[in-house]
Amino acid sequence: MERNNERENQAPSAKNVLVILGEGFEDAEACVLVSALRWTEYRPHLAEVNVVVTGLRPVVRGWFGTVYETDIALEDADPADYDAVVVPGGFKSRGYEELYDERVLSIVRAMNEQGKPIVTLCVGVFVIGEAGALEGRRATVYELSANKDNLACLRGYGAIPTHERVCVDGNLVSCTGPAASEEVAALLLDMLVGKEQAAEVERFRLGLGALP
Repeated sequence: MERNNERENQAPSAKNVLVILGEGFEDAEACVLVSALRWTEYRPHLAEVNVVVTGLRPVVRGWFGTVYETDIALEDADPADYDAVVVPGGFKSRGYEELYDERVLSIVRAMNEQGKPIVTLCVGVFVIGEAGALEGRRATVYELSANKDNLACLRGYGAIPTHERVCVDGNLVSCTGPAASEEVAALLLDMLVGKEQAAEVERFRLGLGALP
């Protein structure tokens, strides 16, 4: 309670991030983003980033065994309540493409219309494409899928494919896969709370101490 009081008295307004998980999500992508954002609660003088997990079911399972209980039902997630949305990638064979559900796509469209950060990892960018929000925009994706030409899929959504590890086009962030998760997490923190605060959180998370 003492720490909460300190935050209420000193910290800037909190930010809220909606993380949308599909069955068979890529475990590392989800875990790294959720963990990095939640480390803000240990810097009470800085803005806290509240992470809210949602999906199409009460419990969502990752490909490698990670399990998340959703914090809110998908139909109860109001885009107006969130400052950013995160869509980690996943595996089609485990049901990931359930995220092409219209309830998910409507959230993406609303967030995009409001110019809020839309952060995707790996094939999560295809959810953005299904929402019709990739037309004319630069984007990147995991390129080594065995049965799918992912770059061709990006072109099919009207996007301009790149080979960048992390690609930023306005409010849209895409990346090539789990290896870029740390970089994407740091970038999203920067977008939410600014470079100085994001750098302090990152240094504290890595055990390097606060900036001098």
